[in-house]
Amino acid sequence: MVVSGLTGWGDQVPELAARAIAAARSAPETPPIALNIAWWQVFGAGLAGQPELVRAAMDRLVSTVAGKFITVFQPVFEGWTALITGRVATAVTQLRDFRPNSPGHGGGWTALLELQLAQAQGMAGDAVGAREALMRAEMWRHPGVVVIEPQFTLVRAWLAAAEGSATTAVRHARQAATLAARSGQLAIEVLARHAR
Repeated sequence: MVVSGLTGWGDQVPELAARAIAAARSAPETPPIALNIAWWQVFGAGLAGQPELVRAAMDRLVSTVAGKFITVFQPVFEGWTALITGRVATAVTQLRDFRPNSPGHGGGWTALLELQLAQAQGMAGDAVGAREALMRAEMWRHPGVVVIEPQFTLVRAWLAAAEGSATTAVRHARQAATLAARSGQLAIEVLARHAR
């Protein structure tokens, strides 16, 4: 499912996610994994330019998951939705809300979410905020989560743009596109190519 979203072949993701979430909820020790699955579902739908699928997945989660989803994950999902629909200021506000709930590397989540925040801040022209979020992403990078490497480079492009360095921004965007293409992350490659 993660691969489907990152490669841009997200048509089968809703069905795969529904089955995976149901399986995760069927055992007492695995329900938290449902939130991980849901994130990759909404991330892939966002990359595919399908905010209505993001909203549908979030609505299903709100009706079935309480507590941690509402306090931690819902603002992140709302922030991602805002970012992919061009509401950058709202995205920044929502995406910041994960910080108190994500100490350390968080199994890779902290770096991923800091990257989303840095991208939103870069798009908003907030170079200071984007640099801080990128630094935090670097600091909490999980050594086992290498799939987000192209996103690190894409965020550097948005940071350079926020700092007013168009040449550096284009160079980083091209590098991000190349990294994404090499790893088969075609949806991320498209984002990078559009960014330059």
